[in-house]
Amino acid sequence: MASHSDALDLLTESASNVLDVCFKEVIEIMVDGGCASGVQLSDGRTIATNKVIANISPKLFYSRMIDEHLEPVFRRRVRGFRVGPGTFSMNVALSELPDFTCKPGTHLQSHHQSGIVTGPTMKYLEQVYVDATQHGWSWNPIVEILIPCTIDPSLAPDGQHVTSLFCQQFS
Repeated sequence: MASHSDALDLLTESASNVLDVCFKEVIEIMVDGGCASGVQLSDGRTIATNKVIANISPKLFYSRMIDEHLEPVFRRRVRGFRVGPGTFSMNVALSELPDFTCKPGTHLQSHHQSGIVTGPTMKYLEQVYVDATQHGWSWNPIVEILIPCTIDPSLAPDGQHVTSLFCQQFS
């Protein structure tokens, strides 16, 4: 993972506007002569560039960003391309087990030994699903927590815990 950060650092040193568009919604990739010529942002700005790095699945990239510029055969293949959910996994060390509002306590309990899907409300989790089915992804991720050391204590020092967070935005 560090190599990704290092590569982004090198890229930003040589490209003045890269950070200006990071984490901004791109609504269109402009194409001229079969090559990228810029991006149109949701705030109305247009940024000219001949290179675009997209952090979305190939299906969303081709079908939503440059669909009109694709050859018909390729367009059909992209639309039929099946993809699974996008995920981000992070491992963290904890000094104690999580204390949840709905299941209080930092002492070992059965929910600490299973997958824990988090969200502020059931309505939130339902909206994540609706967004994913309507738009291909959701603005609000689902985070599933696994605490494997509650099953295998050899994974962490005594009194400490390792936890895996799986953050999902469905595609």
